[in-house]
Amino acid sequence: MSFSLRFRQPQAPAILRYLGSAVLFMLLGTLLLSACNSASNMQSTTVLEYNNSGRIISNVRINGQSLRGLRSSKGQIIGGRILLPREHQAGTPLQISWERDDCATGSRNCGSGATPYQARQQVLPLPGASAGAAHYLQLHFLPDDQLRLTLLPLSR
Repeated sequence: MSFSLRFRQPQAPAILRYLGSAVLFMLLGTLLLSACNSASNMQSTTVLEYNNSGRIISNVRINGQSLRGLRSSKGQIIGGRILLPREHQAGTPLQISWERDDCATGSRNCGSGATPYQARQQVLPLPGASAGAAHYLQLHFLPDDQLRLTLLPLSR
């Protein structure tokens, strides 16, 4: 003769399970709304990149946001978009990083095993702008790893 004992796991009353689910959904809704609100504080900004460096430039990033994965040669202009705060202050630091290809221009001896791309970065202040107008950024790559950043109004 064998006996088996079965125990029921205690269950919370149905009303407590319902309230727990309701609280969870309210928390998720609050998080979603706050995320949407913070995204509305950002605006998409056009960035035109002018390559006057004499080298091939690639993988340009501003504050970690990739402009593009394309390579630009001397004299090329390439555009992209990044998000900037709607209410940005003049002087806000922008970290700009890029890679330059020294082998393509023959400025280095690039035999087998050489790394052609050299990572570079620079922090520039965001130029001032007139309030209420839409703007775009011009990023100029100059010789000797110098950058120039200008903020210009969009003409309508």
